[in-house]
Amino acid sequence: MRRSACRPRRLAQRRAQEEGTQEEKSIEASVDMDTLMRSVLAGWKDDESRAATVERLSKMEEEHDANGMDAPMVKEALTGCWKLMATTEPDGVLAAGVSGLADSPYALVTAQYQTFRKPDPMDVLTGNTFFMETSEVVVDVLGGNSSVATARGGFRVEAGSSGGAQEVTEYYSRLELDGQQAAEVPEEQSRWACVYLSREWRICGLPDGSRRTYAKVDGAAAREEMDRLRGLTVPIDPAAAAQWVAANAKAPPPPPPVDTRPKWQRETEDGGRFTRNGGNFGPITG
Repeated sequence: MRRSACRPRRLAQRRAQEEGTQEEKSIEASVDMDTLMRSVLAGWKDDESRAATVERLSKMEEEHDANGMDAPMVKEALTGCWKLMATTEPDGVLAAGVSGLADSPYALVTAQYQTFRKPDPMDVLTGNTFFMETSEVVVDVLGGNSSVATARGGFRVEAGSSGGAQEVTEYYSRLELDGQQAAEVPEEQSRWACVYLSREWRICGLPDGSRRTYAKVDGAAAREEMDRLRGLTVPIDPAAAAQWVAANAKAPPPPPPVDTRPKWQRETEDGGRFTRNGGNFGPITG
């Protein structure tokens, strides 16, 4: 789903970076909550910061005994709200996000929160059958707007196919946009290996080898931060608008072909007739 037009996407990244960037300290457990909550997923500042962060995350993963956690332990530890802090995917951003709203070279997921919960006896009365939700703040520098998309569904934890870390499958069946139900969607699934999990941090190993790192945060604070980001002004990027116009400009229709045949040939071949010196010339009609 990722598109090749990387320059417009970087325009969106630049707008997001005006709000905040992925600092190396954001992956340390000692970071204060205010800084953590206001950090946005704006991509890597440079290759050096990316390499340093990836190295630190790799060390955390190597020192963690993921095989020592069974499915019940992982489910228990996952319960709560998590904020996406860093990803090793291309450009350090999500290609389209879980919601798919960032599937545009002019849009960017600037924040993503995931909430896992346990079944509750009251679910029978409330009808709540969703045990997981992923909310994303998406900015669009072409339209000059932002939105919050929430995908709702559930999850399951099972032993890894190779006997390693537990594997988690997320599945979604409902999409909401800015608090309003947008659609019932065909079940979408996302699968990852729980290569690192503690009370504060989670590292997900994706099938393509990339990593996503989450920090556990307060759910109420996460909702407040999403509201704050949603309310920020998103200026239209003139460069993005100009590029969109150029990419979608319609070429003028080609001129009609010029018929260079003599008149008598055109009328003969096209089934017509013409008169010369009072006589009729043209195809024989019987």
